[in-house]
Amino acid sequence: MQRMLSTAIAAWRNLVKRLSVDWLILTAGTLTVLLAMVLLAAGPIYANAVTESALRASLLHGDRSTTTIVVTVRTRPADHPVVDQVVNTAIEDALTGVETQIVRVVDAETLELPGQDGEGPVDLAQLRSMEGIEEHTTLVAGGWPEGAGETAVSQAAADLLDIAAGDVVTLFDRRDSREIPVEITGIYRPDDPADGFWNDDPLVTDAVTEVGRFRTHGPFIMTADALSLATPRVSATWTASPDFSTFEAETSPTGFWS
Repeated sequence: MQRMLSTAIAAWRNLVKRLSVDWLILTAGTLTVLLAMVLLAAGPIYANAVTESALRASLLHGDRSTTTIVVTVRTRPADHPVVDQVVNTAIEDALTGVETQIVRVVDAETLELPGQDGEGPVDLAQLRSMEGIEEHTTLVAGGWPEGAGETAVSQAAADLLDIAAGDVVTLFDRRDSREIPVEITGIYRPDDPADGFWNDDPLVTDAVTEVGRFRTHGPFIMTADALSLATPRVSATWTASPDFSTFEAETSPTGFWS
């Protein structure tokens, strides 16, 4: 009997030892599986965080020309309000969740300046309507145009063409042999020609551009209504400059991370 009891006790001790070893193995295996699950779950989160951070840095510090949306449409002045609504809606949908500055510029077809002698370059005037220009310029003489036949020009253009506030310049539309007199109501100076508002326009910095035998001067700023009376067709440009410091990946309707 005592021998049987000793054998039973020995077997129990052996079982306990084996179970303790198996328990350590089971515990280690369980911990390994849990760690693997944590790493698998954290992987996409880390990848998304790194990707979003890299994208944000690229957008913030990239070349402005690669992060700006520019839309140009030739249209009749009467159709411009409808086109403007369509373009604005498309830009806002594309940049949902990102604060965006939209600059609207409407250019008339160029008109000839007076004093042409038929020899040498042809000098043209660029009439333009530019929403918000008053906030980015300083008037150095006169005031902003308010009605038909009124315009303001940059100081650089005024100096180049030798015109001043109060002068009347008679422009000529060769397309329909029409004279268009405009009064120079004011002279302005851009506060910062490098500001994104101007979209690196050479007319702003140089007051003249030259292509072949044509030299274009300006811009001659008019109200939108006055511009529509001066030309049968216009070229409208929308320049959207997103502020990507406000960008959040989850606000993107196009699903950057899908």
